Parts: sequence; C-alpha cells; structure tokens
Amino acid sequence: MTNPDYETLFEFLQYPLETTKPLIERFASLPGAIARGSGEQSFVYRPGERKDRVLLVAHADTVWDCDPDHSSSFPPSRFIKRDGVLHSDNGEGRGLGADDRAGCAILWEFRQFGHSLLVVSGEETGQVGSTFLMKSNPDIADEINGTHGFMIELDRRNELDYKCYEVGSRHFRRYLASSLRGFSEPDRNSCTDICTLCRDICGVNLSVGYRYEHTANEILVLEHWINSIETLWSWIIPSGLPRFPIPNRLPPEAITLVGECS
Repeated sequence: MTNPDYETLFEFLQYPLETTKPLIERFASLPGAIARGSGEQSFVYRPGERKDRVLLVAHADTVWDCDPDHSSSFPPSRFIKRDGVLHSDNGEGRGLGADDRAGCAILWEFRQFGHSLLVVSGEETGQVGSTFLMKSNPDIADEINGTHGFMIELDRRNELDYKCYEVGSRHFRRYLASSLRGFSEPDRNSCTDICTLCRDICGVNLSVGYRYEHTANEILVLEHWINSIETLWSWIIPSGLPRFPIPNRLPPEAITLVGECS
C-alpha cells in the first residue's frame, strides 16, 4: 500500500472544533459528491464505482464532557506529538477531536479506491445526521442499503476493537473473524451511525486509535491509526467482496441501547 499521509491526519485534526461545515465541504468538493442539510442535520455522500463496493462511514462532529452542548466558544484546535502519540493542547477541558476526525481522515485516504464515502454530522448527539438521511432522503437511504455489500464505520476507540451492535448477522461476524485478524468484539452495547444507517445490510465499527474521547486527556496513537488503515487496505482493496443482508432487522427505536456511543 502507499504510505498513509500524516499531513492529512494533522489537517483534519486542525479543523475548527465547534463546527462541522469546513470538513463537510471538503468531502463535498469530491467529484460526484452529494451534500444535503445543514448543521447537525447534514451529510455528504460520495458514491463509489466498484461493483463490489462497501460504504465507509465517519462523523464530523465532536463533543466534550465539559461542554456537551457546545455552549461556550472553542479555542483553536491544537495538538502536540510525543513518543508517537498525539495529545491535545487545546485546554479548557477539550481534547483532540480525534473522535471522529481521525476516522474522517481515513475516509479521505480511501477516496480513490472505488468505495463509497459517507460523512455525517450529529453522531454525538444521537445520530442526528444519520436519522436525517434515513428519514428525509429516501433516495440515498435506498442507495446505500441497496448497492453496497456492507458498511464500515471508522469511529471506535482503541486499536483492535470491532463492534456490530445489533446490525451484524452471525454470518457477517464469522466473516469478520476471518478478515480482521487480531480484532475482537468486546460487547454489543452502545450505538453509532451504522445502528441507524444499516436497514438492509450489515455493518461494523472499527477502532481508529483514539482513547479518552470527549475529555481533555484524549489521545491518538499514530501506530494504531496506521494499523486501521493497513487493516482496511488488505481487506477491502482486493476484489470479490461479498454482500451481507441483515436478517430480521428491528427498527432503531425498538432496540434498547446501553452505555456510551462509539
């Protein structure tokens, strides 16, 4: 594979923390991209060209335990690198925003390989952007569920976690066990965008290397971010990816979700 671009990661981490607009606009600049909505009710979708394409998902927003409603102004986004780990230098209780700017940067790294990209806002406040897509944009909802083999969200802490929540079949989990060497699913609790987006196909959320999200102590381990990219590269670049319908899917509102998101 080509070397992942740390400069791309650093650019994504330096986007303003209080708004998703510049990041959404960056993906909207890609040829064929479809951007809809505003604020938390917004998304940008860039369809892929491969016949066996999958949908790569990330979210543009981020929140802090000290200010979950963005009620105060944000300082410029800053970070420092020490021993291969990025640390926040923002102060005032706010971290890197690696949840989920690190995931967005991975999507950007895969923009030229034929898979579809979806960046949404409002994940941290209850999958607002994903709900807007599914309820108010039936053409996109039908396309992402009808023309992709499965969904992969890049929005999970740690290095070697995957989570399917309630949108992974036994068949899909067996496939992941053979495709994601060293990864494991710690539990099925909590939620993220795929819990809303996966209506007809299975989905999985993968680690991207951040820890202590939503706090001033948030970090991003660069080696773990790279590992996520290398895992995706060996998994979804080869041709012949299968499709995994999701059987007996309950609507999101019928599922009891426990714990934190992501």
